[in-house]
Amino acid sequence: MQKAVSIMYTVFSFQSPTDGYCLVYLIDESQKAYCLLPYRQQTTGNFPVKANRRYVLFSPKDADRSIASLVDEYILNSQESKEYNQLYIIFSPNPLTKTIDRSTTELMPRETTVENFRKWLARCRRNDLDMAVEVKNIVIKGQP
Repeated sequence: MQKAVSIMYTVFSFQSPTDGYCLVYLIDESQKAYCLLPYRQQTTGNFPVKANRRYVLFSPKDADRSIASLVDEYILNSQESKEYNQLYIIFSPNPLTKTIDRSTTELMPRETTVENFRKWLARCRRNDLDMAVEVKNIVIKGQP
């Protein structure tokens, strides 16, 4: 018997009191780390942010016109009754670059292993004392 799929649109906003750089990763139950921000078509390896400006991420209609064509819109779904994931929102006023990852398909974000992600994050935090990392636990619920 196949379980129904629950769908959650991934959109959230971000604002900083200082100029800097933002990265967003999703860690799933299969121990993969997906780079959600910078967007797939961005080649800089980071997402620059301006102080006191509100950014709505993962929503082309709410994005600044200058980057709207680059914005990736994600739908999270699960075929299980519940799936537990983590979002890592990483900010630094100092330049930082995402970890090395790889593209799998046009529809999926770039990915790496959780082990590689954690090693990269530990190294970045050791070298950048101004870096802030916020981890948000999310639950994707399947339909009964």
